Amino acid sequence: MDTASSQSHDHLSALERENAILRSRLQSCEQSHALLQAEITAYRREDPVQPQRDQHTLKRCLLEATATVANTLLSIEDFDAAVNTALQILGETLETDRLIVAENFVPPDSAFSNWRLLYEWDSPGTVSQIARSDLAQGSWEGIEVWYEQLNQGQSIVCFIEDMPEPFRGVLMQLGTKAIHSVPIFVAGQYWGQLGFDDCREAKRRSVLELSVLRIAADCIGSAIQQERTQQSLLQVEQERSAELEHLNVELQQTLNHLRVREQLLETSAITANSLLATKELDEAVNAALKTIGIGLDTDRVTIIEFFEHPSTLLPHWRVLYEWSSPGTPPQISYPHLAQGTHEGIEDLYNQLAQEQTIISPLSEVPEPLRSVMLALNVKRLHAIPIFVEGQLWGVIAIDDCRAAKQRSLAELSVLKIAANCIGSAIQQQRTQQALLEAEQARSQELERANNALQNIAAALADRRDLEGFIGEVLHTIAHEFESPLVEYWTILGADIAEVHTWVHNNRLCSLQQNDEHPGRGGIRLFPELIDFEDFTRRSKMFILDQPMPAYSVALDQFICPTEWYAERGAFRHFNFPLQVGSVTVGAIGVWLPLDRQVTEDCLRLGRTLSHQTALAIQLTQLAEEAKQVAIFEERNRMAREIHDTLAQAFTGISLQLEVAKPLIHQDPQTVECILEHISQLAETGLAEARRSVWALYPPAVEYADLAQLLYDSVEHMTRNTEITVEVNVQGDPCPLPPFIGMNLLRIGQEALTNALKHAQAQRISIELTYEPDRIWLNIADDGRGFALPTHIDSLNGGFGLVGMYERCDRIGAQLSIGTQPGQGTEILVEAAF
Repeated sequence: MDTASSQSHDHLSALERENAILRSRLQSCEQSHALLQAEITAYRREDPVQPQRDQHTLKRCLLEATATVANTLLSIEDFDAAVNTALQILGETLETDRLIVAENFVPPDSAFSNWRLLYEWDSPGTVSQIARSDLAQGSWEGIEVWYEQLNQGQSIVCFIEDMPEPFRGVLMQLGTKAIHSVPIFVAGQYWGQLGFDDCREAKRRSVLELSVLRIAADCIGSAIQQERTQQSLLQVEQERSAELEHLNVELQQTLNHLRVREQLLETSAITANSLLATKELDEAVNAALKTIGIGLDTDRVTIIEFFEHPSTLLPHWRVLYEWSSPGTPPQISYPHLAQGTHEGIEDLYNQLAQEQTIISPLSEVPEPLRSVMLALNVKRLHAIPIFVEGQLWGVIAIDDCRAAKQRSLAELSVLKIAANCIGSAIQQQRTQQALLEAEQARSQELERANNALQNIAAALADRRDLEGFIGEVLHTIAHEFESPLVEYWTILGADIAEVHTWVHNNRLCSLQQNDEHPGRGGIRLFPELIDFEDFTRRSKMFILDQPMPAYSVALDQFICPTEWYAERGAFRHFNFPLQVGSVTVGAIGVWLPLDRQVTEDCLRLGRTLSHQTALAIQLTQLAEEAKQVAIFEERNRMAREIHDTLAQAFTGISLQLEVAKPLIHQDPQTVECILEHISQLAETGLAEARRSVWALYPPAVEYADLAQLLYDSVEHMTRNTEITVEVNVQGDPCPLPPFIGMNLLRIGQEALTNALKHAQAQRISIELTYEPDRIWLNIADDGRGFALPTHIDSLNGGFGLVGMYERCDRIGAQLSIGTQPGQGTEILVEAAF
C-alpha cells in the first residue's frame, strides 16, 4: 500500500515540474514578443524623409505587417487560422502570389534532409502547391547549395530561367516566375523557410525586404514550434493526469484487494488449521466451507469433484461438500443437480485444466450448466480449479444468489490456496483409506496364495503321477479364482491344441469320462484370435471376453463353443501358458462369469501355479528322458563291447579258416594246428565278451601295457598269414587309467579289424606315443582305403566308426581319420589323462 502511494506522489511531482518548465518557456516567448513590438515601434518613429523613400516605405509596411503578424499569432485562438491570416497579411503586403511555410525533416530511409509544406496562402487565380501531394514535400537532393545557404542564414532569390532541373519544370507547372526563400530559425537552429513565389511577374526583392521578412518568418516558425510544444505538453499533461487518475483507481483497488486478500488468507489459514486439527474430515471440510462463505459474504460454497465415467470419454462432476447461507436451497440435496457431465461445457473444462479461474455471468454460461444455475438461482459463476499432485481434481464454486457480485482475481487466487488444501486433504484421506483397504486385501490374497502354494508344493512332493498333480493344480486354481471351469490343454502342433483335463464345479473330468467337450480331438484356432501365430512360442497370458470360434480337427468343421461354455457360466477367459524351456507344451485356461473381476495378486498366483505345473511336466519329461538315455547308453555299451570282442574274434577265426581251406588235403598237420588256434581264438573272444558285459570298470592293471595288448590282438588275428605288423612305442610308457586304456584298446582293435577284414591290408603299423599328460595312438595300413562319408551312422554300415567316435567322446579324446580309395587308411587318436 505504501509503495503504490509513493509512486503516485512521484508521478504528481514530475507533472508539476514539467508544468513549471512550460510556464517559463511561455514567459520567454512573451518577452520576445515585447522586444519585437518595441523594435517595430522604433522603425515607425524614423524620419520618412530619406533617400530611396520607396524602400523605407516598404520597410515600414513590412514592419507594420510583421507586428500585425505577431499580434495575429497571439490573439487568434485557432492557431491554423492565425497562421493563415498572417500569411495573407504578408502576401498582400509583398504583392506576391504564393506564400508558404515549409519545415525541414529527415526521413528514416534517406540520407538527405527533406522539406514539406505546412501552410500556404495563394492570391486569387494562383495554382495551389500544397494541394498537390507530389509537390507538397520533397528532398533537397540536387539543390544542396540552397539548403546550405539557408542553413547559414542566407536568403535565396532565383528566377525561373536560372533554376536547375527538375525544379524548373515543376515550378513552371505552378506558374512560378521567381522564388524567394527566407530561412526560419527556432531556438538558434535552422528549422525551415518562408517562401513567396511571384507568378504574374518576376519581382526582384531587396535585401532589406528579405531581412525584415526574416523577423516575420522567425516569428511564424517560433509560433508553430511553440504551438507544437504546448500541444505536446498539453497532451503529456492530459496523459499524466489520466495516468495519475488510473493509478489512484488502481491504488484504491489494490487497497481493497489487499484488505480482501488479508481476510481470505486468514480464512485459508483457518481452513488449513481446521483440516489439520480435526480428525473427522467431513466435519473439517464443512467448517472450512462455512468460514469461506461467511468471509466472502456469499450464499453457497461447494466442493465439486471430477471423475471418469465408463459411459463417456468426457469426465463427469459431482458435489462432495456444500455450505449454504440461511434461506439458500442446498444443491447437494437435489440428485439431478448434484452431479452431471461436461458434455456441452468442454471449453469451460479446458480453461480449468489450464489453471484459469472462470468468472461468467449467467447469460454467458452454456447449457446444460445454465439450467442448473437457473434452478439454483445463481446470478454469476465463479469456479476456481483445484489441482492435486499437478492434476485437475475438481473446482470450488462460489454462488451469489441474492445479487451478482464481482469477485476480483486477487480474491479468487487467494481462495485457490484454501481450495487446494481442501482437495489435497480429501484425496489424502482417500489415498490412506485405499492403501489400508489394499493392504488388507493384499494380506488376505497373500495368505490365500501362500496356502495354495503350500498345498501345491505338498502335492508335488507326495504325488508320483503327473495326472494327479495337474488335477490338484486345477482344483486349487478353481478355488482361488472362484472359477466355474478350469481346463488343462496340451499343444499338438503349431496351431492345434486339445483339451486334456478340466475341473467343473469342483469335479475333475477327462475325455475318457466325458467326450462332449468342444476341445476333444483337437481344435485349430485362428492366430489373430489368440494374439500369437504359433502355440509353441507363446509365453504371455491373454484374456478373452467370450469363447472364440475354432476349427474342430475331430469333426472336420468350424464350431462355436459359446453355448457349451455359457451353460457352465464361463464367459471371460484367462489363459496361462505352460512353458518347458523355450517351448510351450500346454496351457491352463481359467473361465469366469462376465461380472467377476480378478485382482493382480490373483493373476500372479495363477502364473505361479502355471509355472509349478510346467515345472512338474518338465521334471517328468526329464526323468523319462534320463531313463531312456540310461537304457540306450547301456544298450550301446553292450553292443560296442560285443562288437569289439566277438566280432574281432570272429574276424581272426575267419582269417584262420581262409588259411586252412587250401591246406586241408595237402598238410593235415598244419590244418590241425590252425584249428587249435581257432579254438583258442573262440575261447578268447567268449571270455572277452563275458568280461565286457559284466565288468563295467576293469582293473587298472589289465590295460596298463596298451602296446602289448594291441600287439597280442593283431598277432592272434594275423598268425599264419603273410601280413606284416609293426608296433613302435615312443616316450616313457606309463600305466593308463583303466577307462582310457580299455577304450583305446577297443578303438585299436576296431581299427585292426577293419584293416584286416575290409581293407585287405598287407602291412599294418601301430605307434604309441606317451607324453606326460596325454597319449597318441596311430594305426596305419596299406589297404584299399575308402571314401570317408560326410555323415557317419550305423544305418549305412558304419557301426564300427560310430563306436570309435562314441568311445572317443566318452574319454574326451580327439579322433581323426585319413583315407582315400586305393591309398590306405590312417587313424589317429589323442587322449589326455
